[in-house]
Amino acid sequence: MNRYSNISQATYTPLTLQEIMAVPLAKQAQHDALQAEADEMGALSASVSQADKERIGGQVSELQGRVDDISTGLSETGVSSDMKSKFRKVRADKIRAYGADGDIGFAQADYANQQKYVSEMATDKDRQQGWSAQQAQSFAAKQAAEYGSSFNEDGTRKAGFSGRSLAAKMDEDEFTRAAIDDIEEQVSASSMRIIRTQGLPAFKAIAQTSETAYKDLNLIMGHLTNATQTNPDMMASLAQQAEFDGEENWSDFGGYEEKILQDENGDDYKQTTWVPGESRYGRKIAGLGQVSAYNRVDLKQTIFDDDAAQSLHDAGMDAKKVQSLVVFMNGELNQSVAAPLSEIKNSLEIYDSQVKDDKANMDKYVQGLKETGLYGVDLKNHLKDDRTYMRRVKNYEESQVKADNAKSRVDYIEKYVQKNVMSDNDNNAQSLIDEMDDIGPEAMYEKTFGEGSAAAYKLKNGEDSLQQAKAKIDILKQKGIVTGDITEFDNDLTGFLNIRKALKDKSDNGSKEFLATKEFAMSHTVLSSESVGKYASPIGRANELMSEPGNFNPKAMDLAYGGGKLSDLNLKDLIGEVEEGKSLEYSVRLTGTGGWDQDGNKFNDVIIKNPSSNGGVTSVQVIDNNNTDLLMEAAKQMMANGTPKQKQEGMNLIAGLQYMPSIKRSNMFRADTGTINNLNISTKDGKALNVEWRKIKRLGVTSYRATIGGEEILHDGKYQDIMTENEMALAIYAFVGKKQKIYADKEAQKQQQ
Repeated sequence: MNRYSNISQATYTPLTLQEIMAVPLAKQAQHDALQAEADEMGALSASVSQADKERIGGQVSELQGRVDDISTGLSETGVSSDMKSKFRKVRADKIRAYGADGDIGFAQADYANQQKYVSEMATDKDRQQGWSAQQAQSFAAKQAAEYGSSFNEDGTRKAGFSGRSLAAKMDEDEFTRAAIDDIEEQVSASSMRIIRTQGLPAFKAIAQTSETAYKDLNLIMGHLTNATQTNPDMMASLAQQAEFDGEENWSDFGGYEEKILQDENGDDYKQTTWVPGESRYGRKIAGLGQVSAYNRVDLKQTIFDDDAAQSLHDAGMDAKKVQSLVVFMNGELNQSVAAPLSEIKNSLEIYDSQVKDDKANMDKYVQGLKETGLYGVDLKNHLKDDRTYMRRVKNYEESQVKADNAKSRVDYIEKYVQKNVMSDNDNNAQSLIDEMDDIGPEAMYEKTFGEGSAAAYKLKNGEDSLQQAKAKIDILKQKGIVTGDITEFDNDLTGFLNIRKALKDKSDNGSKEFLATKEFAMSHTVLSSESVGKYASPIGRANELMSEPGNFNPKAMDLAYGGGKLSDLNLKDLIGEVEEGKSLEYSVRLTGTGGWDQDGNKFNDVIIKNPSSNGGVTSVQVIDNNNTDLLMEAAKQMMANGTPKQKQEGMNLIAGLQYMPSIKRSNMFRADTGTINNLNISTKDGKALNVEWRKIKRLGVTSYRATIGGEEILHDGKYQDIMTENEMALAIYAFVGKKQKIYADKEAQKQQQ
């Protein structure tokens, strides 16, 4: 080393931890980022129609499997360029599959479009075009269901779901009235007067005896049909209604037919007549007004109008019991009048036995005439002229129908009480007691304790009523009936009687509560009267029209109260087999009622008769939502022209037809508060109004208070509680009527100013 030497000291600078971990950290970051994206994609799903579940589900599962494989690979081998490539590929495939060009994206968008369409049809008044929300929603849902998969069978895509719009609903009654007005100058003044006051079909009946009127009738019917067929809006409305109803021949409105008739001299002549079509609308324009020909009838409803009830009264049955029974059978249930259900049931059994005795006596009378051989094949005609016999036949048929209807209501109320009031222990105890009554305690004892025990029972208990009572309690205990739920089981006569009484009281109180709160559900007053003659009424004519084949299809009707199909009834057991050689089948007639079931379905009575000389008659209730227009027209005529009682019946029916289905579905008797909607009530700006109700209990009595748009509605025009569903319907009806009158008065004042 010298002065020219330049020596530097070697130095060492260690790497920082951050510098050392840079590569593995970068690797970890890549791993974490890839895992996060994989996790984000890890819950793939698709909202598609049921028809596309399998197809689209397979594609989703395939993508999901690839994502899962990446997640598994990351956990096992870590990130790699190959793994990154796979992930980029699956991500691109997922974006493409869920995009507008992918099957999953297309199916999801198509399904969302279907859901939006169905939802809008259910809620948008403009889209409903005057039809009910339920009709519009069902219409939309049916289209979505029929559309099915978003793909064709070959895998290609459909054009995409596009739901049809509803045709605007036309007022058929207003249309027909306007059409008749159009040809007023071509129709005779007398004919128009009949039409204005009594309706077209009343005019049709008169036309059958008048050639001039017939010409008018043919002119009117031809014009009505032509006016309908040439009005696109009306035809579209009818087609839309037919689609709702499943009616295939909706455009068959009728036509002219040339008939060969004979005059009083026996000479033939031609007459052109109008023959109504088979469609609903065709029958309507030819028949709806038949219910308007009205004669005021003040029908008496006393026990003396009922031969069987009169017989019970004459035999010594308490007048109040007879009255309660008749009131119940007439469907006019009222807690203040009706006796306990057990009493009514017992009275009904006696009444039914009396009806059958009356029938047996009539059959004996006919058989006696047959045995004389005096009338031979003319016996039937002879009986038709026997006024006393025919009156008895009529009374028997009416009594049997009332009894059958009452038995249906009793059965329904008993099932309700058993399910909602009585406990399982109560029902089991009652069943055992009933069986004891049927077969006797001795037989019941052996059935319970085994063969040979009857002898022990007889030896032990004999004729001693106290010991027998103890034995009956032993039977109940052996069958598992627990103490305390009914009453304490004292091992004496009083104890058993207490059990029987406790069960009866509990059942009767339950039925009383039912009648107090659900009276209109079961109180379906049968709307029956004559259709021709001086006692003819709108209801009689409506029943006649409802019974026509086009309006009444027994094979398609369900029995009310969940009773199955009408066509499944064993009529042979109910009313006997039709006599051999008879050409007639069982005669069937549909009769309107003022009743609805708890699901809001309208039900009417079906009266079935055996035409045989010894044939019976029965009545059952069927769900019938198809004839409400006829009943509505009849009710309007009762309101316009009836007696005070008939006016009230008409108002009850109108209020029920308009609001009862919605009231029933609001569960008034199963909740403390609720809403009645779909009432077709709205403000001037079109906002739908609902009824808000609340339950009130005072001193053991249940009632209701209700408001519409925050304003309290009234029962009977007074601030008093609403007690029943019927009263609720009437309160809504009165509220709407009052508002309409106020609005009409204001409009009239504006016109005067």
